[in-house]
Amino acid sequence: MGPGFGEPIAMICQRCKTWVPSNVNFCPNCGASKDQFVQDGTVPALMPTVSPSPAPAFQPIGALSPLVLPAAGLRPGERVFQVWRAGLDQGYSSDEDSTSNSIGGLLLATDQRLIFLQEKGVLSKSYKPRESLEWGQMKGYRATSMLHIKGLEVQVPARIGTKRHQFDNLYEVDPQSLKPLAPWPVEQTRALLDALAQRRL
Repeated sequence: MGPGFGEPIAMICQRCKTWVPSNVNFCPNCGASKDQFVQDGTVPALMPTVSPSPAPAFQPIGALSPLVLPAAGLRPGERVFQVWRAGLDQGYSSDEDSTSNSIGGLLLATDQRLIFLQEKGVLSKSYKPRESLEWGQMKGYRATSMLHIKGLEVQVPARIGTKRHQFDNLYEVDPQSLKPLAPWPVEQTRALLDALAQRRL
């Protein structure tokens, strides 16, 4: 039965969030005047914003290093969300020219794909595209952590079976200076990858 039929209207004091009768002029808890009262439903609807959401908020990167941007070959509207320094395990590569076990470079996570850029040079560095793995074409991926060192394995369809791309020693870098940043926990990395793969960013 609504107001007007003898039933009191439930009110809430905006100052202290105390429930108060509608027929009082001051809050019995904090003394706020009646103009601080709102009807039931207004304040509770806003209250959840006080505590932060448990899910991390991921934002796209504003600008990339001028060394990286041309090599990344971003598509119109494509947004980068994370840049890692990483090594591409040669065990999953077809490059016959390299003799090392791992190719060093940068791994970019965008809202469309993972991009691996091979790094060249010592004092003067340059980058060239090496791998582009579309989220929609992946059969699966797995982020791992051992002794605080992150790894990422990505599985994509091949002519026969599945091809795996293994990225080792992932650590976050500043997208403009490419200097190391405070490392993310592997759980946060997984949350970002899941959000990108499921098109939630």
